[in-house]
Amino acid sequence: MNINNYMTVKEAAQRWGVKVPALREKLNIQRRPELQKEIDSGLVKYFKADGAAYGDWIISKNAMEKWYGPEPNVSESDSNYEEFIRLLQAKVGLDDELTKQLLKHFPADFIIRTAFDVYLKREARKHEVSLQEMVMGLTSSEELVFEIFKKKVELDIAMNISEEEAEMIFDDDYCEFYPAPKFSDVIGCIRIKKTFSDKTISLMRELAEKCQLDIANSKADVEKYIGEL
Repeated sequence: MNINNYMTVKEAAQRWGVKVPALREKLNIQRRPELQKEIDSGLVKYFKADGAAYGDWIISKNAMEKWYGPEPNVSESDSNYEEFIRLLQAKVGLDDELTKQLLKHFPADFIIRTAFDVYLKREARKHEVSLQEMVMGLTSSEELVFEIFKKKVELDIAMNISEEEAEMIFDDDYCEFYPAPKFSDVIGCIRIKKTFSDKTISLMRELAEKCQLDIANSKADVEKYIGEL
């Protein structure tokens, strides 16, 4: 038995990114008579001490997956965590620390799909450029971080911005990546090549921070950033 497969209501809500009141609705037997079957089958458990005004619920991981699907973000305690680590390392040679950092913010299946895309692109590039160009170019880790940033911009930000800005993003020429030479290869700077609204830039900055990236608006800003490292 893995203790992390059983949670309080607040922990379950946080791990799945749902509102506590919405989750409590799942535990309302008057509105959800099927809850009794879930109690009987061990998906959830309710305990109320003698004399207590309220009781406590314990929710299993299986119950949350039944109600809301797979857990959005895989944590280090998840039973599949080591498998995700091995997959990422096999595809793009990621180290444990970067993998852990990425898994804090992004779903594991999204990272693995992106990592596999990067792996295929790099394999194809080996037949088009010299070995020296491969060695001197972006590392696989740098390329993955940049691709995650770009894909999350396209998936998340483009849903909440104007059609004009969305077209600018999807033309695949809205930003470029500069690795930071004096630190690990997962730190770098994103140069925004086109003008976006303040809201969009703010969302980009939030994503960049999660990817351990900084954002600059001009080449001069990039040079200043790199020069300070």
